[in-house]
Amino acid sequence: MIAIDTQTVLAKKTGFGNYVDNLTKEFAKLNSEFTYYLIPSESNNDLSVPQRFLRDQYEFPKKARENKADLIHQPAFSAPLFVDAKTVVTAHDLIARFFGSDIHFWSRQYFARWIPFTIKRANHIIAISEHTKKDLMSELRIPSGKISVIYEAAGDEFRPDIDQEKVSGLKERLKLAHPYLVHIGTLEPRKNLLFLVGVFSEVVKRHPNIQLVLAGKKGWDYEKLFLKVSELGLEQKVIFTGYLSDEDRPVLLRGALALVFPSLYEGFGLPPLEAMAAGAPVIASNSSSIPEVVGEAGLLADPKDKNKWIKLILELIERPDLGKKMREIGLQRASQFSWRKTAEQTADVYRKVLGL
Repeated sequence: MIAIDTQTVLAKKTGFGNYVDNLTKEFAKLNSEFTYYLIPSESNNDLSVPQRFLRDQYEFPKKARENKADLIHQPAFSAPLFVDAKTVVTAHDLIARFFGSDIHFWSRQYFARWIPFTIKRANHIIAISEHTKKDLMSELRIPSGKISVIYEAAGDEFRPDIDQEKVSGLKERLKLAHPYLVHIGTLEPRKNLLFLVGVFSEVVKRHPNIQLVLAGKKGWDYEKLFLKVSELGLEQKVIFTGYLSDEDRPVLLRGALALVFPSLYEGFGLPPLEAMAAGAPVIASNSSSIPEVVGEAGLLADPKDKNKWIKLILELIERPDLGKKMREIGLQRASQFSWRKTAEQTADVYRKVLGL
């Protein structure tokens, strides 16, 4: 019996929730020896730090124990400490360690101090990229043999054959009357969106009909981003959509000129992979795990080199042949990742930990 914490699938899914949702759906399709027990939370998705602690260390392990789980998989960092079952933890990133000022005080304490304490006590750790594995080894001194790298993937809904009527309908709903660039992700400093808006302000001087869509929920310090857009007089050019559903994100990407993703740090970087799977060209940062995901299929640049970003975006806009080539190469790259493979490799980790 494998017990899996599915608390993050509730409400509006983001990175953790999409990981758990896709992984467990693939487990249901696998012909394996395991029985999976999915344990949702009794609370909603937005847990306070004390609620999260009680969930991780009491509610979840209690239910796993009652169902005689042989192994507990916590897909969002925190390993239960007081359990008889073997434990596997998925480590997505070390954002709290590197960008602690971007999150609230108690969340910072929880993720930067408590999580490292518990994660070291797991029987095995799944890292979602080689970059995250290196961070775990260098920052937390976790031995290489205790960590398996298993990549994420784009969901099946991200595909290039999305009906153009859906694209037109979404553009009308979001008031997108012109060609657009898109960024998908929480509006927070780590995503480097002040930089992106500055780059965009130069691009529209040459192509005044281009729009920039910033799709994602409001995060830490988002007010500065809204202020920057206003100061540059881009209120009609920069579109804030808020959180977008799983149904809308693929459609938005399919209709875009390109995904622009200048993030300073990612544990994996799922939006670039989703963009490639949907047939959208990618211009992204060359930092952290992003080159590992994008490979040679996108245009990569230093997330602080404004002139380089302006040049790459203008080149993509002005060279339709480049966009066509990038779409083709991006689809090939995205096909190398699959949730089926993720699930199979995760099941192999379970076998290793259980000695099967």
